[in-house]
Amino acid sequence: ASFTIDPGQSVNVEVCATTNDTRELVDTVIAQLECFDEITTELRVRSQAPLIYVGDQTWINIPATSPGVERPVEIINASDVNLTITGYDKTLLDGSGNFFNPRNLDEVLPLTIAGGGRHTFYVTYSPRGEAGVAHQVNVPFYSNAKKEDSIAVLKGNGVEIDLYAAAL
Repeated sequence: ASFTIDPGQSVNVEVCATTNDTRELVDTVIAQLECFDEITTELRVRSQAPLIYVGDQTWINIPATSPGVERPVEIINASDVNLTITGYDKTLLDGSGNFFNPRNLDEVLPLTIAGGGRHTFYVTYSPRGEAGVAHQVNVPFYSNAKKEDSIAVLKGNGVEIDLYAAAL
């Protein structure tokens, strides 16, 4: 759009720009005057990159004989743009031989979480008969996020249960 600015006047011009690139793009705004072109200002355009926060979970003193206790773990998209989770290190949460087993995770991948959105998955921890041993896995999640917390820290420990009878 073109317009005329009289001497001594000023005009605010709003420029709308979008980019899918997470790098900052720099360009210039050129004003076309009647006699010549004048570079008037620098224009910087930045896309907001997705920000991922993966929750942690701890199971304390779970009976060693327990088949498992399920707890929620949340993934949060702390940005205004879509976050796409393509996977995680499945060798750490395969449920066979490991102490931690996920639910509502594999079946939804790849997963897109809208800006400001959340997804809850569940992890069952079982000490698998081991008492007095601390178990921990740091599970990395793979996504289009460039920074922030993409690791779920899962901790648990099993305990022996002493059963006794008391006379009434």
